[in-house]
Amino acid sequence: VKQVTRAEKDKLVRILEDYYNHLRSLQGRSLICAILGCHAIRMAPSERLAKTIYVVVMRNAEFVPPAGGLGQVRLKVDLKGSWVQRRTGTAGSQWVAEALMQPCVPGQRVPTAKDCDLLEALHTQPVQEGLRRLGVEGLLGPLAADSAFLTAHNVMDYSLLLLFFADHAPQCFVIDYLQDWDAGKWAETTAKSVRQLATRCRLPTCLWLKGGRCAGPLAPGVSSVPPPVYGPRFVQNLENLLNSE
Repeated sequence: VKQVTRAEKDKLVRILEDYYNHLRSLQGRSLICAILGCHAIRMAPSERLAKTIYVVVMRNAEFVPPAGGLGQVRLKVDLKGSWVQRRTGTAGSQWVAEALMQPCVPGQRVPTAKDCDLLEALHTQPVQEGLRRLGVEGLLGPLAADSAFLTAHNVMDYSLLLLFFADHAPQCFVIDYLQDWDAGKWAETTAKSVRQLATRCRLPTCLWLKGGRCAGPLAPGVSSVPPPVYGPRFVQNLENLLNSE
């Protein structure tokens, strides 16, 4: 269960029919983490202070079908179509690999890595083994279809949540996909553009060698760019990253 804003609720209602048809057309292969219901809850300690909150009920990304329950997640990785500020600040290759080898402790917080953390750890055996079990080749087609659908509906800044389990092959899902490209995001892009223009655009070496490009209006590498830029860059960056050796 996840709380959403009124704007996100309105977005879901507008695209609902196309959303349903898209998920159905991919016959279970879509990577979009499915929304199963949307509800409004009116919180009213008094009529004057009444407030409506909106929640969506989503498929649990940690559910492991063969076991019929929740898997033991060792590491979460939040991947985007961007590379600016996509690092946790910790030495990636060391802590990411260690997280994949640590035993799962009930109640212990699961660490979350980002794009550049995973990029720095790609050469390690635990990451290579995990990506091999993920079966990247079979995911790229559905990922491109999902991204094209979201682009067509003016959505950007979504992520691919990659889960590494202790007791199951990795799984991944597209999440946070109700963000419209609007005036607020345009202003965010402008602000980041000014900051980025003061520095030199640097792509991760792996992405550059594999043909990645500094894409985006004035602000290469940031997440707040128009959907026609974000979508293809999202797919290209993930293909480059997950296929890296």
